[in-house]
Amino acid sequence: MLGTQFVAYMGMQVVDGVLIVQAPEDFSDESLGAVKSGVLNKVHSSSVRGVLIDVSPLKVLDSVSYNLLAEMARTVTLLGAKVIFAGLQPGVVSTLIDLNVDCDDILTAVDVDAALAQLRPALPEPEPDIDPEEEVEIKVQDEDTESCFDGTDSEPDNCNLKESARNEDE
Repeated sequence: MLGTQFVAYMGMQVVDGVLIVQAPEDFSDESLGAVKSGVLNKVHSSSVRGVLIDVSPLKVLDSVSYNLLAEMARTVTLLGAKVIFAGLQPGVVSTLIDLNVDCDDILTAVDVDAALAQLRPALPEPEPDIDPEEEVEIKVQDEDTESCFDGTDSEPDNCNLKESARNEDE
């Protein structure tokens, strides 16, 4: 029954489509199994696009526990969600490297804010404020014919003036 109590203790929350999970300090294989079960059930039952696992409380993580976390991440990925581990302690990272643990298939972030930034969809760039009522008149003068074109069927007044001046000269 420890697993059920642990999941309740974890306080998993979905925020903006991201499941946030806080790893407990007393991280054992049994509690990891409860985390994995809780995360997989939540991802399957809700429409989360990402899982953020905050591992910052963990001061020690052996290769067996790490491999279980990595396996959970791969499983969640198969369910269609992206997984990011946030807040790995320098000592934990150093130990994993010393143990020559394969870390290639996991995504990490320095903290929860950085992980959320990676998991949130990119917002579209705001469009410039253009007044649809404002008309822009473009006039093009053809040097060979000295006629004007402004995008309408009628000639502008200044083109008519040029025509009048040319007729007066002849």
